[in-house]
Amino acid sequence: MAKTRLLVIAGGQSEEHQVSLSSANSVIEGLADSDISVSTTVISKDGHWLDPASSLKVLRGEPVETSERDSASSFISRCTEFDVVFPLVHGTTGEDGLLQGFLQMLGLPYIGCGVLASAVCMDKPLFKDIAKTHSLPQSKYICFEKGQFEMGAQQLFDKVQEELSPPWIIKPASLGSSIGIVKVQEESRLEMAFAEAFKHDRRILVEEAVTNLWELEVGVLGNDAPRASVVGRTGSDTGVWDYKSKYEGSDPIMHVPADVPSHIAEVCRSTALDAYRIYGCAGFARIDFLYDYSSGKVLLNEINTLPGLTKTSMFLRLWESEGMSCGALVQELMRLSVNSTRNHDTIAS
Repeated sequence: MAKTRLLVIAGGQSEEHQVSLSSANSVIEGLADSDISVSTTVISKDGHWLDPASSLKVLRGEPVETSERDSASSFISRCTEFDVVFPLVHGTTGEDGLLQGFLQMLGLPYIGCGVLASAVCMDKPLFKDIAKTHSLPQSKYICFEKGQFEMGAQQLFDKVQEELSPPWIIKPASLGSSIGIVKVQEESRLEMAFAEAFKHDRRILVEEAVTNLWELEVGVLGNDAPRASVVGRTGSDTGVWDYKSKYEGSDPIMHVPADVPSHIAEVCRSTALDAYRIYGCAGFARIDFLYDYSSGKVLLNEINTLPGLTKTSMFLRLWESEGMSCGALVQELMRLSVNSTRNHDTIAS
């Protein structure tokens, strides 16, 4: 029997390029002893699609010469060489539905959520608007555009103080891995926080911060009959689980299973499955919650439709606690991708 041919696409032009490469290396190592033939295409930071040989160099940390760079058209010419594609490109152009749409047009089965779910879950304001429609519990929020900030920042600061209680979380509207997130308590620091978030996006989201915060996460696997993992807890000494805490911290706080009451864990798991269905997710996703351990309030934070698969990623740890190795997880995702009906994906009305 011929080996199943998996193509891992990694890298990309977003600020999460290196995280994507780490995820790809983890997947490749996890499948090393399997009967799956794995190839890799790395998208460079300047948008070039590298051939498999050059891609392996990048994954090993070796430099690639300009002459070795390839293009998306070359990828298209050899796309029939693969049975399944894992679009493991985090952030914009990879996690927001663009890459998924490209693969769908080529008729290639791919792992993970479809175009619509990917796009909606990446857009934080739209995500929160849909959550409000379905009465999913979440923190209060306001969305602002860069043009508003440039025309009259003080009016925006006044609106924040009038409608939201401090402290506030300011974040870019469409980035993953907690890039550009700032937590502030005083009105005097809002300008700095807005400016930082607007470096990464033309829209930003301002939310009421949860006090006594623990961040809880649930991994979900499946298409029509998804299942939820145990609940995990993440955090950092700063109180903000940002990019540095996730990927550069020397000792991140990570508890699997989370040390929370059983009824809180069940609320998270149940809400995670509800949200997964509402947003039309398929394959896999990580559902994140904000938990006030003093009041017992649980709020939906976001859905990550392409969770990191690095060795320190929570999604892997959640399913490892369920007895599933990285290799077994990827093989299950491949099976789900072949059986997915993502070309008909919808958001629940």
